[in-house]
Amino acid sequence: MADYTAYDLDSTAADWNPTKGDWGSSRDVGYASWWPDASNDAVVSRADPRYAASLPGTGPWQRADCVQAGYGQPSARPVGDRLLEGRGICVVTSAGRYALLVVTRAVEKQLTVRVTVWE
Repeated sequence: MADYTAYDLDSTAADWNPTKGDWGSSRDVGYASWWPDASNDAVVSRADPRYAASLPGTGPWQRADCVQAGYGQPSARPVGDRLLEGRGICVVTSAGRYALLVVTRAVEKQLTVRVTVWE
């Protein structure tokens, strides 16, 4: 996930149709880097923070974990150290699907995730 870029996880495009700086209602998730203060980095959902939540532990996570995630709760907001490698983040898409993002790499202004979207 590139810095200040949003993605439509309902899109059939291989790259989820990224748009830099466009956080419209069809953009399900994006990444905002506040480097060098990485403790403020965030994964942002549409109607943030209503549709994104960090998951506890190190997985493996399933769809049920995303269904039960603590969306909108400050303690579950995907920010700072909740974006370290191996952490899980759930997102509810604009079409009502659940998506799991597992952080595989976190470097300056770039977050690499493995994405699963369930129907």
